[in-house]
Amino acid sequence: MNLNFLITLFTLLVGPLMAVHPQWSTPPLVVGPGDTPDLAQGGFGAAQVGVDASGNSYAVWVNDDFTTGFPSVFASILPFGATSWSNPVELWPSPTETIVATFPQISVTPSGKAIVVWNVGPDLVGPTGANYVYYSFYDGNIWSSALPVDLLSPSDFDTFPQVAINPSGDAVAVWNVNNSTNRTDTVYSATFNGNVWIPKGAISGPSQAFASGPFFTNVLTFPQVGIDNAGNALAIWQRQLSSTTTVGQTVVESAYYTSSSGTWSLPSNPPLARGDIDFPFPEFPYGMVPQICMNANGAAVAIWDLYTESSLTYSTKSKSFKKGAWSKTTDLGFNTSVKNTFPQVALNSKGEAIATWTLNLFGGTSIQAARRNSKGYWSFSQTVNGSHNVSKNPQVAIDFQGQGVIVFESQGFVDAVISKGKKNKWGSPNTISLQQSSINLLPQVASNAFGEVTAVWTVINGTIPGNEVQSSTIILAPENGIHFKGKVVTNTFPMQTECIHKLSWRRSADPEVVSYQLFAGKKLIATFANDLPIYHFEVRNACCGESTTYTLITTSVTGLKSQPKKIILF
Repeated sequence: MNLNFLITLFTLLVGPLMAVHPQWSTPPLVVGPGDTPDLAQGGFGAAQVGVDASGNSYAVWVNDDFTTGFPSVFASILPFGATSWSNPVELWPSPTETIVATFPQISVTPSGKAIVVWNVGPDLVGPTGANYVYYSFYDGNIWSSALPVDLLSPSDFDTFPQVAINPSGDAVAVWNVNNSTNRTDTVYSATFNGNVWIPKGAISGPSQAFASGPFFTNVLTFPQVGIDNAGNALAIWQRQLSSTTTVGQTVVESAYYTSSSGTWSLPSNPPLARGDIDFPFPEFPYGMVPQICMNANGAAVAIWDLYTESSLTYSTKSKSFKKGAWSKTTDLGFNTSVKNTFPQVALNSKGEAIATWTLNLFGGTSIQAARRNSKGYWSFSQTVNGSHNVSKNPQVAIDFQGQGVIVFESQGFVDAVISKGKKNKWGSPNTISLQQSSINLLPQVASNAFGEVTAVWTVINGTIPGNEVQSSTIILAPENGIHFKGKVVTNTFPMQTECIHKLSWRRSADPEVVSYQLFAGKKLIATFANDLPIYHFEVRNACCGESTTYTLITTSVTGLKSQPKKIILF
């Protein structure tokens, strides 16, 4: 028998069994040694990331400019399938060393447009003076000049901006406004119509500082915002009530923006939650720090931490928002002796959600996760960080099929776990940062609907001067058939001409693939088990001269679908 034939057959049959599903890419540098991401503000200059529908990734971060040595905002793009990021683009060059750029945030449309907001002004702990929110817009080709979002907010400091953009290019931003004179913080907002920002002013009442004088002179609201396809938005924040003790009371509030009228509702009354601040909090920030995620249909999920002084209990809470109303509160994580901190949540268009948070244990920390199905029911929480007992700062992403990824810090590295199917089951943690003499921290992760995921994180290098930003990518959906091809064979007879469409593809290299579905137009015409090295299928009596679109879709053992592959035959 021909040796080449045997080698080919062995590769087809055995090679796929040796594949691993899925695999994270080798981390390419987003920005290398010498550029220094600003970590002085608790990581508020750390890299952020977004992914468009084509799988292109967009990163922003703050670092000291080579030329001036002043903190500036930079952006870079990783085209889908590429192994290196584009040259960084400076979005805002700092004019002086005392003017600091902090807390860049990015939101990306499916078509590849993006908007970035950040703080411009004196250091948060530096000299007094005005501090504003600036932005830059990426139209798919170039970044716009940096301009202020709103210069009208009466404050010494505008801080912690958040932004969300929908497929039409409508965006909404919220941020914290600090008035150092009366020691209050208020949530402000502005909307973007694709061209200019329209200030909306304050959307919350003031958050009061401790009268007894804590180590912070203000109380941050930490607003979050989401937007739907119609341009409606939902904001959520914490608001501290005035207190003369070391334990103050905090409420979680929300407001809804109606795009047709261009107005925000009054803050939710009663508030979504009412709890106490365990003060002094061991980490900055302190309070309940709510998070929110809103999908294209206008549904949303909120999550926050809660401390109750009377019972000395800590818990993680969630509410759902649908058709203008909030649901009852759900307990996601509860412990009477340890703290749940810094929760995160991701939501897809089906209403499926994944929540994650850090559980502070005695002698260590762990990463918890809970899953919500499309009907709104949450699972029990699970520990997902394996045997590592010092894991924290998780971030989460979810795709259209409900497949999720959680990335987190783990003993100097960045680890990732991937969900298994529709239940709250998770794979083993994989280290996705490079094994080197460094500290990897502050990971962020983003996914598009098709499960194309990018994570970024900051590296404090122990051997090379200057910090770095690294990244890794992965595709969660199962791999489709390989080399999906088709040809037309014509047989001419005395009375008629027969057209035959011949289709073929090679077996996927993904060991989790169980079947293939073949469609003609929208009609399913054949299903195949994953048990052949090469597949052949003929469609006889095809219409000669008329186009037919054939689509191949692969299904995994957990029920996940691949991205479709299409060919058109005439």
